[in-house]
Amino acid sequence: MARLKTRDLYQINGNCGICGHRILRLKHANIDHIIPKSQGGGDYDHNLQISHRWCNQVKGNLRRDQTFKPTFAWNIKMMALFEMGLLSFGHDHKRPPS
Repeated sequence: MARLKTRDLYQINGNCGICGHRILRLKHANIDHIIPKSQGGGDYDHNLQISHRWCNQVKGNLRRDQTFKPTFAWNIKMMALFEMGLLSFGHDHKRPPS
């Protein structure tokens, strides 16, 4: 089966698979491996879920049962920091002009 894309998972279920809260915008979404690749999980549809980018960052290469479940208040704080540009991820950094 072809690998699902973030938009596909967002349309199927708009809730974060880690914290369970609604993902309000597609730009907040990320694909999470339920069982991380480093622990034997693969790029199979049944091992992929949509998550908030910040929830996935905190989860890292752990399974869901090995990490904390973010609260609603924590989620709102992370979303606010992201929207203000104070929270970024490795691939979000813009290169300085040459």
